[in-house]
Amino acid sequence: MQNWERNTFTIQYFGKIYGALGTARRNYIDCRDVADIVVNYLLTPEEIKEKSVVLAGPQAISHIEMAAKLSHVTGRTIEYVNVTPEELFNQLVNKAKFPVWLANHIVELDELAIKIPEPERDNITNLMSRKPRIMEEYLQENRHLFKRKPLWKLLF
Repeated sequence: MQNWERNTFTIQYFGKIYGALGTARRNYIDCRDVADIVVNYLLTPEEIKEKSVVLAGPQAISHIEMAAKLSHVTGRTIEYVNVTPEELFNQLVNKAKFPVWLANHIVELDELAIKIPEPERDNITNLMSRKPRIMEEYLQENRHLFKRKPLWKLLF
């Protein structure tokens, strides 16, 4: 979920989310839930540690749905703008100044979510002994990151 923080500038100042995801959905897990899973996993018997674990959060969400959720949280219209993978890569490298490896990774994740739909199932509740955080909780806790800042805060 915290991956969304890389989009704060375009959300705050332009009301836009850029991506090459189309209508595909991606599954998000809060990093605090991942930490809880790791702790629980480290405390389990050895025979469980030898198994691989695929983590899937409780919701698969499209960028279009995220725009609606962010609109609700910020109180202003947030729009998803679908661009080609090449356009997204160029924006990330040239405008956002992301390193090439990270821009490639973000584009690859969008392409992968289109080709192999991510599951909408919760397989982490049993690994944590509680319900995982959902996107709405994360956005409410962190709405200050996505709300537009006053112009004077940009100057100082």
